[in-house]
Amino acid sequence: MSDPQRWLRAQAERRPSALAILHAGDHVTFDALDRAADALARRWDDHLLAVQAQAVSDPLSTAIAAIAAPRAGLAFHPLSPGRPDSLPWRARDKAGELPPEAVQLIISTSGSSGAPKAAMLRGSNLAAAVTASARGLGLHPGDSWLCCMPLSAIGGLSTLFRCLEAGARVVLQDGFQVERVARSLIADRITHLSVVPAMLARLLERRVTPPPQLRAVLVGGAALSHSIAEQALEAGWPVRPTYGMSETASQIATCPTGAEWEPGLAGYPLPGFELSFTAEGRLRLRGPQLMAGYANANLEPGLGLEENGWFATGDMGWRDGSGRLWVTGRADDVLTSGGITLHPSEVENLLSQCPGIGEVAVSARPDEIWGDLLVVLFDGNISPDQVLNWSKGNLPGTLRPRQAMHIDRLPLNQAGKLDRKGLRALASISPNA
Repeated sequence: MSDPQRWLRAQAERRPSALAILHAGDHVTFDALDRAADALARRWDDHLLAVQAQAVSDPLSTAIAAIAAPRAGLAFHPLSPGRPDSLPWRARDKAGELPPEAVQLIISTSGSSGAPKAAMLRGSNLAAAVTASARGLGLHPGDSWLCCMPLSAIGGLSTLFRCLEAGARVVLQDGFQVERVARSLIADRITHLSVVPAMLARLLERRVTPPPQLRAVLVGGAALSHSIAEQALEAGWPVRPTYGMSETASQIATCPTGAEWEPGLAGYPLPGFELSFTAEGRLRLRGPQLMAGYANANLEPGLGLEENGWFATGDMGWRDGSGRLWVTGRADDVLTSGGITLHPSEVENLLSQCPGIGEVAVSARPDEIWGDLLVVLFDGNISPDQVLNWSKGNLPGTLRPRQAMHIDRLPLNQAGKLDRKGLRALASISPNA
């Protein structure tokens, strides 16, 4: 059994002078990273609580802390700037280095489905997640993975962990800036990249060209639109749509190639996962990647899990005859319009094929006749009337938006996902009848 801190030790022994991290001009070898983590762990010898919770400042110091904390017998909880840690953690056990079966990482969720929570991940969960994803990623020593995702989220830290296990280097950037990413793709010979759809859209808008050595672009964190996927494939981006969550230490399913992707397709589940679905279609999961439970002051496992170890997600989905997972959206985002129950993503996928439309989202406002009156919010080179007219000719009446609003940017939360509450607020003031 293993975990990220032990992967670093192994890489420091095998290839001490190889680059582990590149950040803002700092070139950190595996040996230097290992020694920095040990030094920080020693400084935490007198820590009183079982969790080292700290706001993420620069990515390099956060990466070191994520490795150092388990070596000091602490779980690491990276926090987004301005987000306080609200739990009164139990006292620390003076037991030295944490074993793989202990909770080593605590990741806050976006809170998109209710009150914010945090997933407690054991070292073994992290190891199982990385091992399961490695088969299809083709990550090798000497490869470079560009990380412009926040290290307070599992999408960012999982990139670091994958590189530690494979002996590849991670190129850390402070946030996402198109010009900086474009330069790094070439200068740092990037082979792998992780982005959310909004980031990919910005790269396409600026006509950034993918370099020839770029082999995989994981696109996750939010639903990928048909128009963005089509543009990316035409421009030569090796997109790999993926689906995952904090509770599963990142990936659950991934498409082998972008060419076979369709709206709603999550891809083939990673090895180790068991899948089932409730009567209403809610996805349930079980497997070694699954969290120990939601965070609580005593770090006790099981919170948020069923007695038999299953986790009921908030996502609706199904599995086809080929074993591929399809995700149709959040269960709590379901709308009822004219007596018909539907999910916004179903309408969004259809609207993304409208000529001239860019990013698109569907929400609703209360209406005495319709119940939920569908409103489409979008950007692109097209007017609200044109969108509504196209809808009349191409969408069935039950899925047709009745109002449209052109906006500069769709509202996103801190994790880069659509802010459905923000959309609902915008839809309530839509002027287009």
